[in-house]
Amino acid sequence: MEDEVMKELHEIRANIVSEHSHDNQKLDAFFESLRFSGFTYGIPGRTFKTEEELDEYIEERNRAYERRKAQKFASDGHEST
Repeated sequence: MEDEVMKELHEIRANIVSEHSHDNQKLDAFFESLRFSGFTYGIPGRTFKTEEELDEYIEERNRAYERRKAQKFASDGHEST
């Protein structure tokens, strides 16, 4: 499910970039217009100053989940590949 959400997010971002002719100044102005005073990126219990910080946090959580899943699989008596 998360992969599908991330795929859709990246498609939306690509569309926004295309709509603004890949002009970084237009893109910066567009994204700035979406923010309000004191804006932060966040998920319940955490806030991040940049979108990149949020993305890194999500990616690390996904890696940790995959590690736990692999450990459980191995502890259930399955061989790792």
